[in-house]
Amino acid sequence: AKAYAIVPVSAELSIVDRIFRDFIANKSITGIVTKLNDEQVPTRQRRGWNYNSVSNILKNENYLGKFAFRKYEMITNGESLKYVPERK
Repeated sequence: AKAYAIVPVSAELSIVDRIFRDFIANKSITGIVTKLNDEQVPTRQRRGWNYNSVSNILKNENYLGKFAFRKYEMITNGESLKYVPERK
């Protein structure tokens, strides 16, 4: 099974926060994309923003606070925790 660790990256969190704030303020996804690209805000892959990249952030359960422990098995690895998808 592939392990996932939830690690906040402050630069990314500020961009995610900005995307959510703009969306809540009734800005369209296309408008958010245009603004991020006009301001040359980098993506994780250092590419331009597109509709799908912003849409995926807005749908991400981890950002929405819907992370469900039942979907994952917690494994301790030294002092850190890893979340592994449950095996069925």
